Amino acid sequence: AAAVRHRVFVTTRGAGTGNYGQAVPLRGGVVLDMSGLDKIESIDAEAGTIRCGAGVKLCDLEDHARQHGWELRQHPSTRRTASVGGFVAGGSTGHGALLHGGLSEDGAVLGLRVVTAEDQTPRVLELSGRDVFPVVHAYGTNGVITSVELPLARAQAWSDVTAAFPSLDAAAAFALDVANAPAVVKRGISVFQAPIAH
Repeated sequence: AAAVRHRVFVTTRGAGTGNYGQAVPLRGGVVLDMSGLDKIESIDAEAGTIRCGAGVKLCDLEDHARQHGWELRQHPSTRRTASVGGFVAGGSTGHGALLHGGLSEDGAVLGLRVVTAEDQTPRVLELSGRDVFPVVHAYGTNGVITSVELPLARAQAWSDVTAAFPSLDAAAAFALDVANAPAVVKRGISVFQAPIAH
């Protein structure tokens, strides 16, 4: 509220893994570090849902879910260091989207607790269902995400596979074929131009 009253810019920062400098203030102000909201609040092992603070790292969330036979439905390639609040606020997608769709799909985010930025008394909003969409991919511009509830998927034993092709076009064609093959269960497919690190 004080920042709004004094017209001080507030930049909400998850773990800072965004690709486009979203957590970097352009004209000064205050950086609101969300890393302290790092508690897993609850997991429903029957329904396959998890609720946690916005600062929880996605790798910790996945590890906790796997202890109960579940896994995250999707996560960015930066899951080892990215926070769940930043992931949702940035509207990213990634591994798992081939199976479950992106964050803008119905049911990808079940609930959010959001604190508004108002000059008198900020409100704490509990959003669920389609009411989460104005906040997903808004980069914290219309409120600060403090808690996230996500659906989970049954845990699977995934394997990483690397294949080489004679050309980038051949690799891309193969990746598209695999992505569109319903018989091949996959969490993610990426194409890289040679050389790649071993």
